[in-house]
Amino acid sequence: LAAPSHFQEDGSMVTLNQALPGARLRFAMATRDQILSGASTSSERARAAYGDGTPDAALVFSCAGRHLALGTRVGKELGLLREHVGEDVPAVGFYTYGEICPLPDSPRPYTHGGTFVTVLIGEDADATP
Repeated sequence: LAAPSHFQEDGSMVTLNQALPGARLRFAMATRDQILSGASTSSERARAAYGDGTPDAALVFSCAGRHLALGTRVGKELGLLREHVGEDVPAVGFYTYGEICPLPDSPRPYTHGGTFVTVLIGEDADATP
């Protein structure tokens, strides 16, 4: 996933992720509501994967491109995090300039752009030392 970094005078598009010769490309556009839906899904999935109990903290990494696309609605990402994770869970994060993780079914890391990553951390009260 790559968002355009800028466009050249000849009309060519420059992205942070390199497109190798012969690569198949797919172009897409997203509305602000669709971008916010991604933040909601990320927060919801992180909460479901955490299980019972309340996380000690949330780490949030949002691509700077999302900030540009959302404009004045960018604060809604935090609202969606709070909705799914809880108002009382401390949250910290920052805007990133590309995220790195593997694709499903692949151990190889890839760079991604435009993502919203939610990580919940905490101690399992039922765990034995």
